[in-house]
Amino acid sequence: MQKQQNVKRGVWTVAVVSLALGAQAVTVINQTTKQLLFYDDFESAPAASSSAHPDTSGDYDPVATVVPGSSWLINETGPTNIQVTAYRGNGVNDPARPPQGTNYLRVVRHWDAAPSEATLVLPAVQNTPGDKIHLEMLVWIPRHPNWGAFRFSLLGSDANSRVNVAVETNRVDTGDVQSQAMAGGHYKIDGLTYRVETWQKWEVDYVIGATTFTISVDGNKKTVSTRLDGGDVASIRFRNEWAGTNLRFYLDATGYDGKSQKSLTLFRDGFERCIVGSVPALTDPEVGCYDTAAGVVVRTGATSGGPTAAYSGANYCEFTGSHSLNCMFLGGAFPPNVQKLRTRFRIWYPYDGVSAHGITKSDALSSANCLVFNKLTGYGYESHDGTKCQWISPGTYSVPKNRWVPIEMVWYPTRQTVWVTLDNGAPIQAHLYGAVPDVLDRFLFKTQTGENNNRFGVDDIEAEWVYNPGTLIVFP
Repeated sequence: MQKQQNVKRGVWTVAVVSLALGAQAVTVINQTTKQLLFYDDFESAPAASSSAHPDTSGDYDPVATVVPGSSWLINETGPTNIQVTAYRGNGVNDPARPPQGTNYLRVVRHWDAAPSEATLVLPAVQNTPGDKIHLEMLVWIPRHPNWGAFRFSLLGSDANSRVNVAVETNRVDTGDVQSQAMAGGHYKIDGLTYRVETWQKWEVDYVIGATTFTISVDGNKKTVSTRLDGGDVASIRFRNEWAGTNLRFYLDATGYDGKSQKSLTLFRDGFERCIVGSVPALTDPEVGCYDTAAGVVVRTGATSGGPTAAYSGANYCEFTGSHSLNCMFLGGAFPPNVQKLRTRFRIWYPYDGVSAHGITKSDALSSANCLVFNKLTGYGYESHDGTKCQWISPGTYSVPKNRWVPIEMVWYPTRQTVWVTLDNGAPIQAHLYGAVPDVLDRFLFKTQTGENNNRFGVDDIEAEWVYNPGTLIVFP
């Protein structure tokens, strides 16, 4: 069966606009001195490609303007291999959308051409022994890349590598991440994999002079031997490796500048990339991924007792019986200590039944792992306080039946409260399920056993960090 590639209309217009305000690219920080070493902004590039590769209408190289003395050094065969782009792809060969902002960086190598290299040059060589250099970025890799489709190196002032990382050939949904020695040996990093066709957060920490480094992909962190000589760091090079038919990767921002976390989409899906009649696949979402999707089915058009059509686009997700859908956040688990978190979706609710949703770090709910868990019933909208559910919007028609209704939940960490908006009405304060969890990693949907005669529909799910100027967020 083929995946449908439909385009959703702008459902959450406010979110799209706000995310464009603070888009950054690759970030490099000396965490010991707290100095920002590199901070690009693809959004401020003089121009961006709007077409698929190869786009011959312009060069569209990235330009570093934020940190004085930093720069991009571009090495490519022809002007089309490394480009800042705003192209919206089909989610297979190119990203459907970036996690924030409008633009991202595309790096491609032709079969018979030299490797394409985009090297970020730091404003000064980092050579103080013991200083920790932190690199973070968002990476998107297509399906079935050849070996080394994505590779990056921390380079010293002597042009020798301090850290070499590459991705292994991928043939299904995930692939291995490898460390490469100077002599050319490749070593699998045990327990560390990457996923295809989805944005993931990559982070590296290297201590000046060390022969080990730490690397994480969506929060899965490993300590690795460099198998290289330790030393200073002067630049970071991103490149394609061996010649092949599918050597390309894409970079975008995490939005973290060392002081604050800018707005960032953590999850977004309208089920347009899913196979109709099947359970949503791991990397179907535009941003984020699915962990477990038990029993739910992607539908298009009308269903008996359910929606007459999707809210937007062609597809939506149908829930019946005891089913669940775990919408996993881009970047993995994060501490909910400072950043405001906004989640929203559209729901089609039949006459009665129980449809629940919450923000958690597990699908096994407890007072230690769930922030908020609310239920929509035929009697009203309820919020669970960890002991029992209580109506916060009683009345049979607090949420209209048999039409698409927007529901939004916002976590305000400075107030330690969650507020809910039903059908664009006034905000209502919800209950916390228990103590605030140490981390959060998903938006969870559940329906209860015995709801087989009711068909709930869900469409256009989004979760995002919302930028709060002046706040400080510190990650471990």
